[in-house]
Amino acid sequence: MSKTQKKEMFLIISSFLMGGFLMFLWLTNSSKESIQTPSLSTVIEEVTPGVVEIKTKEGNGSGFIYKKDTKYGYILTNEHVITGEKKVKVIFKDGTEVEPTILGTDSYMDIAILRVPKKYIKKVLEIDNSDSIKVGDTIFTIGTPLGTAYQSTVTSGILSGKDRYIEFPREEENTDIGIKALQIDAPINQGNSGGPLFNLEGKVIGICFLKLTDVNVEGMAFAIPTSEIENLLETLELEKTIERPSLGIGIADTKETATLVKYDLDILDLPEGIIITEIKDNSNVEGKLQKGDIIISMDKIRIHNKTQFRYELYKHKIGDIISLEILRETKKEKISIKLKEK
Repeated sequence: MSKTQKKEMFLIISSFLMGGFLMFLWLTNSSKESIQTPSLSTVIEEVTPGVVEIKTKEGNGSGFIYKKDTKYGYILTNEHVITGEKKVKVIFKDGTEVEPTILGTDSYMDIAILRVPKKYIKKVLEIDNSDSIKVGDTIFTIGTPLGTAYQSTVTSGILSGKDRYIEFPREEENTDIGIKALQIDAPINQGNSGGPLFNLEGKVIGICFLKLTDVNVEGMAFAIPTSEIENLLETLELEKTIERPSLGIGIADTKETATLVKYDLDILDLPEGIIITEIKDNSNVEGKLQKGDIIISMDKIRIHNKTQFRYELYKHKIGDIISLEILRETKKEKISIKLKEK
């Protein structure tokens, strides 16, 4: 064998050995990953005892245990699941039924907190910040669609979208509410409301609250992100009301022609936004805002309608200072205002 042939043979054998070594490393790492990463069924089995059915005279919903202390366990659900109900039951996975204490509700974020004695708590679920999840990540839900016979139903899918602005009516104040929601394609049905939305680690990243039902729609459901509600829980646990700020003004969308005519406001060539229809008594914006001003943005966020305006306003606390960009006649102005109680 010539020197050239020996060299070629050496290179072939070396390449073969190196390839085998790399394959060994890949198989070893894959094996480690499969050992370290629990299967979805394992995660589901672990978290299911932390999910409950909420039963009322009008129907049922879902909820989950997110906290316990030395005396009680705390359950989070949707406000609309228990609205107007005098008698509510919590049904645990093992069939135990308990009448909870309703500690607090907040219709603007559609959440409610219930309390039960600690002795009934078998599993507390961990809440994770929903900001960490990405579109395309796998998610799953657990709830009680259509009644107790289907308790602990699991559905899965992916996160289809983030920051989806969803509007729905708040009947007691004749206004619309806006929530920036997580969009999912996991099937949810009547009774899933208030149930948890999980990431693959079994941590709660949202509360299921709505799905679109239309012959032209399929696989579009929504959850309230945990990042939107985490700072509200302690207040509701203490049976206190969430105090939200106010500007002391009346507003209308610039496209609400009938309302603008009612308040004797110009309806021609108005840009998209909200228009001030009145300055209410004891408002703290006198001298800064006036009837007919069009609010274009808040803290550099473009305002499109009054529902979005309320959403952005209610993210703030009483005493915060906000920056508004307004259009007064043909001139744009920037104004800072300290928020007062509603």
